[in-house]
This record gives sequence, structure tokens and C-alpha cells, in this order.
Amino acid sequence: MAQDRPRRGRQTELPLAADTPRPRDEAYARFKAQLLRGEIRPGQMVSLRELVERLGTPLAAVREALSRLEGERLVRVYAQRGIQVAPIDMAFMREAFQLRRLLECEGVRALVDLGEPDALEGLAQRFNALRRAATEGLSAVVRAEAASADRALHEAIIGALNSATISDLYTQISEKLQLVRSAAAFPPGGMVLAATEEHLAIIAALQRRDHQGASAALAAHLDAAMRRQMGMR
Repeated sequence: MAQDRPRRGRQTELPLAADTPRPRDEAYARFKAQLLRGEIRPGQMVSLRELVERLGTPLAAVREALSRLEGERLVRVYAQRGIQVAPIDMAFMREAFQLRRLLECEGVRALVDLGEPDALEGLAQRFNALRRAATEGLSAVVRAEAASADRALHEAIIGALNSATISDLYTQISEKLQLVRSAAAFPPGGMVLAATEEHLAIIAALQRRDHQGASAALAAHLDAAMRRQMGMR
């Protein structure tokens, strides 16, 4: 019987280890990181070759990452011209805050129904401590805590919906708003005290299990946050 001979041609790719990111995921993550750090700016035009060099990933991986980023409306790909990072305009911001309002108002309803007094009391204590610290000055530590506490409250609201799809969508919206903050010429942390009071109003209504009051406080907070994001008072 003739021995089997090794076949020539394309080799089968070995599967990646479970904890090894795929090149396309690595390219996607690196692009997002550079975007949020301000190394790639909103509205900027870049070539495919430049992106390959910036991200340090293969061309095929960059192409696949761009398809995903375009689906999230973070980039626009123009044939023969290059890739444009999504510019920031009023429509961009209004859409992001409108989506937040829709999702978080449903989350408030769910959180009221769940009734988690311990978690809400912990958030109330955190924001009260933040208010005391902020009255003494807006240090880098205070600003960092304000951002962290803000995320904790809003993620608790979204988490009450118990939906991975909604959580993923909310993350995309949050990243878009973080992109706005990274490009802002004004310091959004300058209104920490005002935002803290708004957060405390939301928490107080949630503790009373007052759905309408919590929804109204949330809507007022998001409207004020959008104005602050636009540099308005």
C-alpha cells in the first residue's frame, strides 16, 4: 500500500487560544483606545496604510475592524479617499443623549420595580461624600471619583434591564459621548457639583420608589448634561 504523501497548498489555520484576541478584535480595540485618548481626532481623514501603521495589525484585520466601526457610525469609509473619523456635531450629540434617555427611563422603571435599597444607599453615600469633597476643590481625584460614581449610577440603571443587547448598545453610546468629551475645548468636570445634585435627586426618587419622580429627575439630568457637554450653562 502506498504511503500517504503530505499535501501541498494552503495550510489549515490553528484556532486561537480562548484568551488570545483575534487580530480584527485587536485592531478594533486599538482604534477605539486611540480615538478616546484623542490620538485620532473626530473629523480626521486617515488612509488605510496609515491605520495599519498606527494600529500595528495586519491589513485584513484593519479592514474587518473598519467594517465594525462603520456599523457603529464611528468612521466613514470613502472609496479612493480614505477613512474619516465621525465628526462631532449637534445631531451626533442629540442622538446619543436621546438614546440614553430612552434606555435609561426604562431602566429607572425596572430599578424601581426591583427595589434594591442597599445598592441605592451605597450610591447615595458615595455621592454625598463626593459633594463634600467637591466643595473643597475640584482636584484630579475628585474629578475621577465624579466620573466613576456617574458610571456606577447609570450602569446600575441600565443593568436593571438585564439585557446584554441593551448593555452593549449603551456602551456604544457612552463611548461616543466619551469621544465628545475628549474633543471638548471646555472642561466638563467644571460642573461636578451640579451633576452631583442631579444624581442625588435621581437616587432619592428611586429610594422612594417614585417612578415618575425618578424619570423626571433623570430627564432633567440628561438635558443638563447635554448642555454641559456642548459647553452651555
